[in-house]
Amino acid sequence: EDINSSIRDLEQSQRTTTTTTANIYPSRLSQSSPPSRDNHRSASADEQRNYRATSKVSFKDDPLGERRRARSTTPVRGPIYLNPDRERLLISLSESEADISQITKQLSSVKDILIKLKLDDQPISFEVEQLRQHRNQLLHLIEQFEYSNNKLKDFIRHQYHLEAEHGIINEKNDTILTRIHELESENGQIRRLLLDRENDNIALQTELERIRTHAIGFDTMKTSLEQNRAHLQRELYAKEGEINRLQCGLRSLERDLQRSRHQCDNLHRSIRRTPMFPNVSSSTAPAVVAKTKGLTVEKLQAQLMDRDRQIEELEREIYADPNELLVDAQSEIVRLRTKLEHAERLVGEYKEQLHTQTLKASVDNSKTHLSEIDFEKMRVRLQKRLEELEPLPEYLRQAEMKNQELETRLLEQDRRLADQSSLIHELTSKMSSQNQIIDRINDSNYSFDDDYRGLQQKIDGLQRQMITLEEDNGNLLRNLSAKEEALRNAQSRLNAKSYELASMNKQISLTQTDIKAREDSFGSKERLFQQRVSDLEQQISKLRLECTQLKREKDEVERRYTSQLGELRDKLEQSNNNNRSMQNYVNSLKTTYASVFNDTLPPPFTTTSLTQFTKAPSIYP
Repeated sequence: EDINSSIRDLEQSQRTTTTTTANIYPSRLSQSSPPSRDNHRSASADEQRNYRATSKVSFKDDPLGERRRARSTTPVRGPIYLNPDRERLLISLSESEADISQITKQLSSVKDILIKLKLDDQPISFEVEQLRQHRNQLLHLIEQFEYSNNKLKDFIRHQYHLEAEHGIINEKNDTILTRIHELESENGQIRRLLLDRENDNIALQTELERIRTHAIGFDTMKTSLEQNRAHLQRELYAKEGEINRLQCGLRSLERDLQRSRHQCDNLHRSIRRTPMFPNVSSSTAPAVVAKTKGLTVEKLQAQLMDRDRQIEELEREIYADPNELLVDAQSEIVRLRTKLEHAERLVGEYKEQLHTQTLKASVDNSKTHLSEIDFEKMRVRLQKRLEELEPLPEYLRQAEMKNQELETRLLEQDRRLADQSSLIHELTSKMSSQNQIIDRINDSNYSFDDDYRGLQQKIDGLQRQMITLEEDNGNLLRNLSAKEEALRNAQSRLNAKSYELASMNKQISLTQTDIKAREDSFGSKERLFQQRVSDLEQQISKLRLECTQLKREKDEVERRYTSQLGELRDKLEQSNNNNRSMQNYVNSLKTTYASVFNDTLPPPFTTTSLTQFTKAPSIYP
């Protein structure tokens, strides 16, 4: 618009100044350029601009530029291989640079034409046409510059979207980190549960060792019971032998009694057969008979004395031995009863211990069953947790791949930013040169102050945009460096967590195998313990049966012994009665013989010889 207004002013001045003239001062002619109408006007202006001082804004000692150049990974020498985005940016920047250079050229040419028109009194239509052409070219160049600026805006917008994507990726990384922290807490809970299970297993092992010690004690008690049983059996066998010996002695005594009875019967018969008053035929016969009878009576008396001594000894033995045997048997019975009571007490204690052990075993079985149920629940939970954790390595791999992609993108962005910074530095240098050109135009052209101000505003806007772009680039670089550090930390954490997860999976598998082995060993030990308990119960039942059998046998032996003692006592009493009756009968016979043969018998023929004679039935059959 400023250019159009200036062109309109020039046309009006051309119409109004057809009749006016102006004096041209030599000083102004010396200051202005020669009025050559060729195309080398801009070259003189460019040559003058090249000898201009340094620009107001310089980026040579910029630390950000140095850092970007240090961070840039592009080689110094050799061909530069650029990605499409960077090529597009370079193309758009080169186009904008070309547009700006053409705009500056056109502005310089317009400035020269305007200066010429100002210096000339009468403007030429050719110069006006040339000015219009330059105006059209300037408009076209401005349109091209706006198009390149739109491209740069699109590229910056694309970079903003990339930054937004980086923010999304960072949020995803944060979510992954939170998930990793949750997994760490869950792993800590799993470790605590595993420690609790290990403590339970240790308690079960101690309980098993205690049960094992009790089983060893039961085995020792069993061996002691078996030893007591063997000792009792030996004692019973010894008592049975003694009883058999006593029975043999009793039988021998019965035989002796029967023999004595037979002898007594024979004596009775002989006494009955002998005549009370024999017939004396001659004097020699009575003497022979008397001698023979005296001899027989003496023999019979000696035999009777021997029999009496034997009977007295037998009586003493019978009366002494049964008492001693009874005392010994009673003492043995008392001792056996005490041993049986002691064994019964031990059996009762063993029963109580077995009952308590069975109760404890049942409680332990219930505890183990509950622990097995809890372990199964825990195993199901762990299995579910492992199933939930199984896709985590894939997620980690995907995250690693995404991180790698992000790192590659970040590297590309760094390269792009480095290239952009270099391009921006070049643009700033070019803008500084353009600022120099614009300053020269401002110094030389006072008529185009408004146009220059508009262009200066545009350039200021571009500079502000460039400054904002540089600040955005610095912020992007800082964000990218922070993101790279965060990504490195996240990568290291992810690697550590993956290693910890692998180690935890290995530990869980090892603990599962150990727990299975312990369960198998515990089951086998429990089965062995149940078998031992059943064997002990069977042995206790056998011992009970044997004790009852021993009691029955003892009672039967006592009954038989008492019955035999009663029978022996009855037989002894009968034998004593028979002996007394026989003694009375013998005494009666003695008295009768004494009364009958008192005068006729010789002096040695006394009562003792008569008793001997009467008690020897075997001589006189």
